[in-house]
Amino acid sequence: MRTTSLFVALAAVFGAATGKADEFRSSDLRASNNPSVQAVNYMGKLVRDRTHGRHTIKMLPPATATDDFTIQQVKRGNIAMARVGVAAFHGLVPTTVVPSLPFVFGSKQHQRQVLDGPIGEQILADMEDEGFIGLAFYDVGARSFYSAKKPIRTAADMKGLSVRVQSGDVLTPLLQVMGAIPKQIPYLRLYDSFKVGVVDAGEFDLPTYEASRHYEVAKYYSLTEHNWTPSILVFSKAIFDRLSHEDKAILRAAAKESAIYHRKIWDEYEPLARKAAEAAGMQLITDVDRKSFADVMVPARARVATVQRQTELLRLIAADAVN
Repeated sequence: MRTTSLFVALAAVFGAATGKADEFRSSDLRASNNPSVQAVNYMGKLVRDRTHGRHTIKMLPPATATDDFTIQQVKRGNIAMARVGVAAFHGLVPTTVVPSLPFVFGSKQHQRQVLDGPIGEQILADMEDEGFIGLAFYDVGARSFYSAKKPIRTAADMKGLSVRVQSGDVLTPLLQVMGAIPKQIPYLRLYDSFKVGVVDAGEFDLPTYEASRHYEVAKYYSLTEHNWTPSILVFSKAIFDRLSHEDKAILRAAAKESAIYHRKIWDEYEPLARKAAEAAGMQLITDVDRKSFADVMVPARARVATVQRQTELLRLIAADAVN
């Protein structure tokens, strides 16, 4: 009896010292073999090990809702965490617009350097006022245009094409400048929209294009590489605020390490996805006049980046590229 009482007392003390045990549920649109899901699972392993099993992360089945709906679930604390496209935050956190703009980053290395530094940390910190803890950016490669109708080689080829955009997408006014017609279509409905001719073109990184089997309905993939928009890993502030300082630090560190892990498997995944898409019928268009896109899209960024902090970050990123 005394032994049982002592065990209960020690358990109470240990629980008070280390914090309440939690299973943090996390959401993603992608399937289990996608690098972003693998990276969150890796983060879960780190959290479980470093809290001695007290905290775990449970990856939910692929989300069927939009990113906009998912982040509201995170904000309310209905789920703890999500990996979503950064565009989901454009209407909430103005600085998240900056890494989504075309031709902001000169290369993959430049993007990673910026997002790993003070600019990236500032954007993540800006999310707290909206009820989110920005944990890390996941680099998902360069986005390019692809089409069901014809190869896209110059900005002039965009004229008259209906192009899929997502809610809050900064691309909308930039497409209009090129004479294209933006159409807001959820990701999960995009394949069928191509199939029935509702939309002519889209833009994604090549691995997402391949995983979505869009080569079946839009075979011309043009390497415009017009932007390097990241995705973002966010945590519910409502849940985060209840955690101990130690657990908060563990989550932040594990998220940063998962972003590095994600880069490794993403860099291995990209050439495999390209090879698979080509084998399945994709026509890769490499003779793209990227300058023609930059000449139109870079000046048009002023239509989107209208807040002083946005323009200041753009200036700093451009200076960083020079240095």
